[in-house]
Amino acid sequence: MLKWFFFLKSKIIDTLETLEQLEIHIWNMLTRAKVDRKHPFRIFVLGTITASGIPDARNVILRNVHQSNKTLCIYTDARTPKVNQLLSQPNACLVFYNPKSKEQLRVRATASVLINEQRNLEIWNALPKHAKKDYQSIMAPGTAKEASNIYIDAEDSSNFCLIEFDVLEIDFLELNRKGHRRASFKYGHPSVQATWLVP
Repeated sequence: MLKWFFFLKSKIIDTLETLEQLEIHIWNMLTRAKVDRKHPFRIFVLGTITASGIPDARNVILRNVHQSNKTLCIYTDARTPKVNQLLSQPNACLVFYNPKSKEQLRVRATASVLINEQRNLEIWNALPKHAKKDYQSIMAPGTAKEASNIYIDAEDSSNFCLIEFDVLEIDFLELNRKGHRRASFKYGHPSVQATWLVP
């Protein structure tokens, strides 16, 4: 079974002969990850910079993908440190990795923090009750407390916010026994600037 997987994976990767095909493949993976909870790209690493200039990183969940305007979106509590970090320094790095296909994406992006907007309310109203609890803690995330239980305010939706990332560049890397492959896709121009890179 394992040999078949690597054979199939090799066949899929081998068909991506052009940068255009590879770019479509990348965005197809991201689009699939927003709906497939088991997809490796569903959870990714978000890197930010603190007010002291120190790098910070954490795992977050990919919530939405807009391929047409090259944006990615996550949900978070407005009181988390990453919100203030991105408000003061919107440059961010998003890292996705698939351990099975050995494909990595390093995404350079600028973040927009959306709080108390109509769009937030529409998404909030569609969330199941158990998911809303993640944003209804009376105490801010990271606050020290004596017990492991969490006290929530079931009526409070004010802490729910979206962070939208405008993708500036995707650095793709594939580790392969036949030879590693790397490519860069830069956005923000009339057309994407794509090029192969030395791995």
